[in-house]
Amino acid sequence: MWDNYNKKINIITIQLSPCNRKIYNYIYFCFRCRSLRTPSNLLVLNLAISDLIILSKIPLFIYNSYKQGPALGSLGCQTYGFIGGMTGTCSIMTLAAIALDRYYVIAYPLNRGYHTTRMRAFVWIIIIWLYSAAFSVIPIAGVGIKPYVPEGFLTSCSFDYLDDSENNRLFIFGFFVAAWVMPFTIIIFSYVGICRAVLVVSFATRKGQEKEKRKKELRLAVVVIVVISLWFAAWTPYAIVALLGIFGQKHLITPLASMVPAIFCKTASCVDPFVYSLSHPRLKNELFRALCPKRYAMERAETHKTVWKMEGSRGSMSRRDYQTSFRNTHQEELIDLESIGEPMRKRSSSSSSQFQSRDVSIKSIDGIVI
Repeated sequence: MWDNYNKKINIITIQLSPCNRKIYNYIYFCFRCRSLRTPSNLLVLNLAISDLIILSKIPLFIYNSYKQGPALGSLGCQTYGFIGGMTGTCSIMTLAAIALDRYYVIAYPLNRGYHTTRMRAFVWIIIIWLYSAAFSVIPIAGVGIKPYVPEGFLTSCSFDYLDDSENNRLFIFGFFVAAWVMPFTIIIFSYVGICRAVLVVSFATRKGQEKEKRKKELRLAVVVIVVISLWFAAWTPYAIVALLGIFGQKHLITPLASMVPAIFCKTASCVDPFVYSLSHPRLKNELFRALCPKRYAMERAETHKTVWKMEGSRGSMSRRDYQTSFRNTHQEELIDLESIGEPMRKRSSSSSSQFQSRDVSIKSIDGIVI
């Protein structure tokens, strides 16, 4: 019976393999396009790299399945477990950092000290990797914690959550708090804060914008629900299995029950970079320009004509004014969270300018990279 389940899991795993190239393409675009190398996008890029490493273990997973055990022996199992633990934790903490970054930009648009700079993004990334490596190296450091062991159908290796020793149980529970409870709390806090900030701004908008405002609020709410649900569905099953093991409910952990959560994690590694990047208008614009250059040029020219007609109907204007209007119109398509603070800071000197700043924040919901 378990062999049939193993074959089905192998089929699912093989289907995830093409995601490697898609994530690689995203990483390539980030390095190729200067406009995508923003501080906030560095965190998304780190998420893509971490997920790519997670998915790079799929060939070894399939090879172990055919060999019906860890084909590379104890050393291969320890390496597999360490890489899996480190990259999985890195992805989780990067998602929390992305959520916190979005919250700071939305909730404190006028406070430059809260915004992520390039240096701060690099520091966050380094801390995340060190944090992840610190927990993942403990099982192989010989400090009284059980080393990584084969799990499920013996095709992958992970923490020994079935061991009854006190040190091992404390480590698993501490790891659960550090790699599930803490990031999940940060994500909930951040996205609830984003929704609250958007609602506060929405109440200050003019009545004529009510319909458009509500559409953007609904769109934001849907994205927030999707992001939180995806994270919860991807990582909670694995956390539950680990907790069942350390609290003495081993009879509930079958090979299938321990393998399905691992597949969920790998599936999340395929989906995360697209949820967090393809919703970015600037990335979509760069993809459109690279894949459809002729159509991109035609639409850009059409935008050029539209701006000319729109401004021409209001009266004559100088060439400089026209170029400024076109540039502003085109940039609205590319607006993201980093651009929210700047127009708000420029207009924060008077009470009337505060309403304009809030309007910019509402318009920027379309560019949110959740």
